Amino acid sequence: MNYKINILTKALLLIYALLVAMGWSRKQTQVTPPPPEVVVTTVTQRDIPVVQEAVATLDGFGNANINAQLQGYLIASSDSAAVLFGRT
Repeated sequence: MNYKINILTKALLLIYALLVAMGWSRKQTQVTPPPPEVVVTTVTQRDIPVVQEAVATLDGFGNANINAQLQGYLIASSDSAAVLFGRT
């Protein structure tokens, strides 16, 4: 029985040695990436106008519908004169 253990031990050591040798023989090549492209420009100092655009909706607490009570078009108007309506 001692003879069988000795052969089994030698076989396992041989397989282990082969696996280690195979692992060492493969050298992975390190591929370095190319350097990144960098854009270079000169800086100039100048004034830039500040512009702000916003979208808004106005909605009051008490909204009222405004409907025309007369039919026609506004012909003339001034601050102190009466308004004249033309009938269509």
